[in-house]
Amino acid sequence: MTSEHTAQPRGGRIDGLLDQLSKKSAQYMERQATRPKSGPVPTPVATHATIYGQYAADAGNHYDRASPVPAFDSAPAATRFTPSAQFQTDWLDVVAPMAFETGGRRCEVETASGNGRRPGANGWTLVQGTLNGEPFTVFAGSGFFETLLMGWDGELRSLPAHPADAALALEVVLEKVIRAIEIRCSQTIDLVSAVTVATLPDLPWLSVVIRSGKDAASGGISAGPNAGRILEAFTAQNLHPGERSFDKTLLVKIGPIAMATEHVHRSRPGITIDCGADPSAEVLGILERSDGSFWPVSVEDEAVRVSGPLQKPLSANPGKGTTLVSLCIGSVSMPHFQRLLLGPDVRVPVKRIPGNIAEFHVGRKALMHGGLDVIDGSLVLNISGNGAVQ
Repeated sequence: MTSEHTAQPRGGRIDGLLDQLSKKSAQYMERQATRPKSGPVPTPVATHATIYGQYAADAGNHYDRASPVPAFDSAPAATRFTPSAQFQTDWLDVVAPMAFETGGRRCEVETASGNGRRPGANGWTLVQGTLNGEPFTVFAGSGFFETLLMGWDGELRSLPAHPADAALALEVVLEKVIRAIEIRCSQTIDLVSAVTVATLPDLPWLSVVIRSGKDAASGGISAGPNAGRILEAFTAQNLHPGERSFDKTLLVKIGPIAMATEHVHRSRPGITIDCGADPSAEVLGILERSDGSFWPVSVEDEAVRVSGPLQKPLSANPGKGTTLVSLCIGSVSMPHFQRLLLGPDVRVPVKRIPGNIAEFHVGRKALMHGGLDVIDGSLVLNISGNGAVQ
């Protein structure tokens, strides 16, 4: 990492943090020293650490609009990537596998609206760097980067106070992520400073949500024309309008089964329904999206194997006195981008309804439920209750 700051006096706690970092980052620093550089860091970004130094003494530091700000923050709009209204709309429809792992913590990133950003308890962590020498800024709610740091090493409970030291800490923790982006984009990334601010600079942000387990943090990026071209290409390649409007839960069903409509009307607890399937042979079914679209599958005990592409919803009433029914035996929770990877021969683990129970569905509606059994080599459902399984 390129830096031009002068070492500042630090207390024992900060020295301890940096000692931990230096012990664990020798290999990383060796790579940094030998990889080709894009040239000196531009002066406006290099001076960012000095400008913000006075605000980085403790967790209460803040972004003071009355004080000098980095030249990048006040640069003419022509030097920035300013997304159009249409691009902002397209950005919300981007569905792609954006995830990283550090310190055993997996984080998934989704594009988001710029509205409803929620800072952490002490505001935002603002990180500045360069992409092939061009300035960029990223942010996340305070505490997010500290959580990553602590996951990497439990003894490191906060970012160093000095902005350039904090940037080095993040480069070490996020080394694999940074390297992956560099390889994919054929660009060189350097982090220069990281500080905590109470309010975000007025920049054209592209917003994201970063999820890790049950935790979620707001984040975003503001960059120049070079990064803008990369983001535009990425958006065009991963544009899937409406995909995120579908629930992440996919239903796993045996069927559809053509059943006489009058028999459907007579179904109630105590009735046994013959599914017409031989469980010793291949059992066919569907993996159903919340809009009724589905992937045809072969059903196994604890998984399904996809056998074809996504298909349009079927009519529950094909006519000729028949109704299409199905037996829901479980579900799959799958992020939006993973659904795009479903295709022939993909095997998906299933969360079965406990007790070998299945729900009797017409469309998405669970009319009854009961236990699965085999009678004379045929799979049957012994209806035991109305509605869905409670």
